[in-house]
Amino acid sequence: MTNSRTLLTLSFAVLSAVGGAARAGEPDPKLAGTYAFAGGEAETKALSAAIEECVSKMNVVARGIARGRLEKGNAPTAEVKITIAGKDITIARTGKPAITAPSDGSKVTRDTISGPAEVTYVADHDKIVQTMQGKSSLSTNVFTMGTGGATLTISTKIVSPRLPAPVQYTMTYKRK
Repeated sequence: MTNSRTLLTLSFAVLSAVGGAARAGEPDPKLAGTYAFAGGEAETKALSAAIEECVSKMNVVARGIARGRLEKGNAPTAEVKITIAGKDITIARTGKPAITAPSDGSKVTRDTISGPAEVTYVADHDKIVQTMQGKSSLSTNVFTMGTGGATLTISTKIVSPRLPAPVQYTMTYKRK
């Protein structure tokens, strides 16, 4: 799991660079809340374009399988709910299992829509970096609260040896 360690180290470095001194394990309680998808058709089309850009480099048979799996697992959800209880963070998305892990980068194994995965959360003030290392892919989701706390942006990157390139996209949610 060297990739997970490298990603975790990079996550700490990025958070330190953009957010001042890293305060790992200290999520801003204002991140807690329920958010509704607000990205509309534009973000849904951008996701489809990112998936298509990746799978277009694959053979015809693999392309259809990969496209279907990526579309199913990454479609925007109606809601995202973030709960913070002490050092534990729970992120729940409509139609997917809620995932709870400590905010200090400790690995836990959780069931995801794609099966069991090693999950980590690294929290730093107004950001949460979630990594999910599954059997065949590594997904990184960066949850960032917008100015004023009314919006939540989720930037996602999926890497897999089965894909010719990473899939990257961003979704926007508004606080309910």
